[in-house]
Amino acid sequence: MSVEHLSLHSRDWRLYATCLATECRPGWSWQAWPAGTPIEVVGFAKYDRDLLAFPAPFPVALYLSLARNTQRTGARLLEKCLASGLEAQPQGFTRVPAAVETQLFDGLENVLAAVVFSHTAIEAFANWTIPEDWEYVQDRQDGRRRKVYSSGQIERHLSLEVKLDQILPKVHSVPSPKGTAIWGDYVWLRRLRNRLVHLKSPDIGPSNPEQADKLVWTALLEPKVHTAPEVAMQLIEHYLPADRPRWAREFWSRLSGE
Repeated sequence: MSVEHLSLHSRDWRLYATCLATECRPGWSWQAWPAGTPIEVVGFAKYDRDLLAFPAPFPVALYLSLARNTQRTGARLLEKCLASGLEAQPQGFTRVPAAVETQLFDGLENVLAAVVFSHTAIEAFANWTIPEDWEYVQDRQDGRRRKVYSSGQIERHLSLEVKLDQILPKVHSVPSPKGTAIWGDYVWLRRLRNRLVHLKSPDIGPSNPEQADKLVWTALLEPKVHTAPEVAMQLIEHYLPADRPRWAREFWSRLSGE
């Protein structure tokens, strides 16, 4: 059991905190802080005219938790709905009766949320992990002078794919995941998320049986959709050090214990 876990094991796994790897003496303190000292981020918010201080959650962990919880709820609701009460129709398809439509809608709603929050966890991680003083130099296709992006400009103006493929590998000294199985799963997640966030008319309007294979509802009922939180975490872990932070370890331990 690590020093970090001993210091923080009673705290929520989504807490935005870490522990000192080595002894440190803050400039404003005469006393040295030993290795293993927990460092906790404090958040502030206005609440009911008061200034509220609170233990800050780590946003990536929040999104991963949302993704996992909604995926579990969605899977349970859909399994219950689709395992009983379906009505065979003479036209050759099976119909979900109105009596269980609420379970169906709640299940789809939660699975949809799991996909969106899984992708959002990746976005949050990519922006959080870029150092404040980092610069990215991009060569122009027309051969003119190169464009230099600051960390803030990287966050706002470059695509998530560029961050994951070209920037984060340099930040963390790891190879790009592009071309690997992990990247293939990320592309699947990104495309499905984009379909859900930017629904097009075929998915919104009336449909017919001949279109079923192409509709987003089919994608939400496929078994693979329930791997979305794991896909997000596996891609994030590609950039993490071998000594993973507490929130990363806890995600997998909680997932395996469910």
